[in-house]
Amino acid sequence: MDAIDEYYQPGLGWVFRRRLHWVAAALPQSLGRVLQVGYGSGIEQFFLAPDARFSAGVDVHPNGAAVARALATAGLRSSLLRADGQALPFPDRSFDTVVIVSALEFIPDPGLALAEAMRVLAPGGRLVALRPRVLRWADVLYHALSGRDPESDFQGGRQRVAAALDALSGSGAGQYRLTRRRRPGVLPGAWAPYEVVVVDRAGDGRGAGPDLDH
Repeated sequence: MDAIDEYYQPGLGWVFRRRLHWVAAALPQSLGRVLQVGYGSGIEQFFLAPDARFSAGVDVHPNGAAVARALATAGLRSSLLRADGQALPFPDRSFDTVVIVSALEFIPDPGLALAEAMRVLAPGGRLVALRPRVLRWADVLYHALSGRDPESDFQGGRQRVAAALDALSGSGAGQYRLTRRRRPGVLPGAWAPYEVVVVDRAGDGRGAGPDLDH
C-alpha cells in the first residue's frame, strides 16, 4: 500500500504528485468502465472515479474497506477488491480503461500482469501504465530524499518491467498500438526517470464485455 503522506513531503512528494498528472494526461477523453490495478491508498481514484461510468480497483493488501470508506467521505464510489494483478477476477473485455500507476515493479511477473490487463480491456480500450526507469542519478536522489535504497523497495522489479514492456513492444501487431513516453518531458529522454506507457487496443467489432455496474 503506497504511503499517501509521501505525496505531501518536500522534494519526493512533488515527484509523486507529478506522476498523477502524467497519468491523467494520458487517459482517454471518456473513461467508461475503469479498472485500477494496484490502487494502494486510493489517491488515483480522485481523478478516475468522478469521470468513470464504473470504477473498480484491485490490490493485494487487506485495507480495501477502509480505503472505500475514505473515498466515500469525499463522495467517490469505487468497487475495491482484494485480488492479484496476475489473475484478475473479471471476464474478458470488462473494462474500457485500465490504469496501473507504479505497481508493475512490485508484481512478481509483470508480463503476466500486462497480459491480464490486456485480457480484460475491451476492444477500442486503453491501458495506461506508469513505471520508474533504472537510472543511477535518480537512485542517488531517491536515497537522499527518502533515506531508502531503491533496490530494497524494488528488488529487481524495475528490470523485470522493462523486459516485459520490451516483449510487449515486439508483439501484438495489428491487435494494439503501444506508445512509450518518458517523463518529465523537460528532461532529455535518456535522463527521464519515469515512463508512461499507453496501449490502445484495436476494435474488433465484437463490442464490450459485461456491464459490471449491474
